[in-house]
Amino acid sequence: MAPVISIITPTYNRSRVLGRAIESVLSQTVDDFEYIVVDDASTDDTADLVRSFNDKRIRFIQLEKNSGANRARNTGINAASAPTLAFLDSDDVFQPDRLANTLDAFAKNPKVNLVINSFVSVSKARQSDCTNLEAILSPALLWQALVTYNLFISSSAINVRRQTALDVGGFSEGLNRMQDRDFLLKLASHHGALTVAQIDWIKYESDDSISASHRGYVRALAELMALNPTVAAKERATVRYHVLRRMLKLLARRRIDIALSELLESRLHEDTRIPFHAMIASYKGGKQRRRAVRQALIRAARDYADKHLREDQTP
Repeated sequence: MAPVISIITPTYNRSRVLGRAIESVLSQTVDDFEYIVVDDASTDDTADLVRSFNDKRIRFIQLEKNSGANRARNTGINAASAPTLAFLDSDDVFQPDRLANTLDAFAKNPKVNLVINSFVSVSKARQSDCTNLEAILSPALLWQALVTYNLFISSSAINVRRQTALDVGGFSEGLNRMQDRDFLLKLASHHGALTVAQIDWIKYESDDSISASHRGYVRALAELMALNPTVAAKERATVRYHVLRRMLKLLARRRIDIALSELLESRLHEDTRIPFHAMIASYKGGKQRRRAVRQALIRAARDYADKHLREDQTP
């Protein structure tokens, strides 16, 4: 009999932290799962580490060629035997009730194909609660929330029905950054989501992660726009706002050299290029758009809470 849920972890030369992720899965309050670890042709002792756990629920897949985390994730999706998928990056950790919470969320909302969890983000300097509002989002509102950066997201926050993931083609294998946002945008073209407020996993910011670098954000955003042309067409001011907001953050951290580099990079791509005379208007327009979508999310959360309150009061 197939397990009720498959967890997929892509990994590459991270044996120093992978054991922590594996232990967090094996410590779940739910036992009926399979854990697929896809090794993207590591050259360290990853294989020995995984095999040392000697648990039949762990499926270890070794790729012959290093092809990136997204191909590894897609390999896991194709190999999974459960109807529901959860993702866990190799440097992150599930809290013991993560799978139970996810399965409960799908069971209580059978029409939902996507669940997005909340989490704690831990870096060397600080720890932050990344808490989403509890709400059911329509496809349109999910799309808007993703475009305006109104959701806390990460690959490890995603839970999706396997067939739904297959239907959208899985993760875009040519994308090295913002792959979680791209995958969710593809899902939002047909599906809404349940966003869960309860924190049940921990995101550790690793020095070797691609997103940890201050450089490359604008290029990654341009690549995301190339894969999602509707975003740039409909939300040009929002895209420009993200670029400008990134510049201001870099300047606030006194990383003037990187800010200038990113500004020059933005001018190389049509979707991120901002005419100097349009900078102020773009920033204001994007900020207003972000606030408007935030208010729509708050209304959705209130509607969701009211619905459950009425159901609890029904005799």
